[in-house]
Amino acid sequence: MRWRKGAGAKKGWTRVGHEVGPLPGGEMAKSSAKQAMDSRTLEGLLQQALTPVEPSSRFVQTLRARLVAIQGGGMSPAWTLLFAAAVAALLTIASLGLALRVLLGLLSLLGIISRRPKGGRRRTSPV
Repeated sequence: MRWRKGAGAKKGWTRVGHEVGPLPGGEMAKSSAKQAMDSRTLEGLLQQALTPVEPSSRFVQTLRARLVAIQGGGMSPAWTLLFAAAVAALLTIASLGLALRVLLGLLSLLGIISRRPKGGRRRTSPV
């Protein structure tokens, strides 16, 4: 590969030996003669590389085994309902506990406010 110093609008170094030619899609781009590939050559190479292959019997058996649903493998509807009822009960108990804590907090605030002297603070003279 050879380099030459560009002149005019293209200042800097450019490669010598690059051709500008049409690419698929109508675009023009730089490409070397070694890298340029005809579309028929490319299609031929792809046909050789992408030939269909018969999968092994073990692979097919594994795929079929994944599609089979085992009877009784999941939870029965009775257990599902029991589990849902237990979750609902736990959520209810937790929300009642929270409500009781908030209620006790409000009652304690009311108790603190009601114990405060009504006449304000009594000032004692430092005599």
